[in-house]
Amino acid sequence: MRPSRARCAFTFVEMLAVIIILGLLAATSVPAMTAIDQARQAAASNEIERLLIWARARAMASARPTGISYTKSGGGIFSSSGGGVIGGTSAFFTPVEVLRDAATSTTTTDVFGQVSPTLDLPATFAGATVSRFTNGNATTGVGTVWFNYRGDPHTRTPTGVYIAPFTQDALFTLSTGRKVRIRMYSGAVEQE
Repeated sequence: MRPSRARCAFTFVEMLAVIIILGLLAATSVPAMTAIDQARQAAASNEIERLLIWARARAMASARPTGISYTKSGGGIFSSSGGGVIGGTSAFFTPVEVLRDAATSTTTTDVFGQVSPTLDLPATFAGATVSRFTNGNATTGVGTVWFNYRGDPHTRTPTGVYIAPFTQDALFTLSTGRKVRIRMYSGAVEQE
């Protein structure tokens, strides 16, 4: 009888079976990861829409101009042509209002006097960024979408002084192409 040799390696068939199984697992997990990213982007645009609808409703309920201030920070380049910060890594949405007895804008507070939270879009929805913002007065980059007591959108100075009604729809475009539009005549907020 021959002495048995101990196996020290895997056979070709065993290696082939493992590679096929890993390939099948990879093929089924990629669509799932894509679906997760798409759901995150949809949630981000839903949140932007919700904030704008909230600001419009608050302006109509309180009879105070209320808006959502959109700013960027971190890694961006400031545009000297009035476009604001371009390519920033953080996108902030802050609820603001003009108080009745003040000529300046301030962050909003709830019924308990607590300051309304600022939404940091990429921190809340990983990978979600605003690639372009066009305000209702045709400026791009950063700015505030304001609503009056009738829910009509308009523009104001950074201190809250009224300038003019919108001359076009305002539009937030996310990096995936999802859009949130504010209609210039009605103030309706909708996704595209």
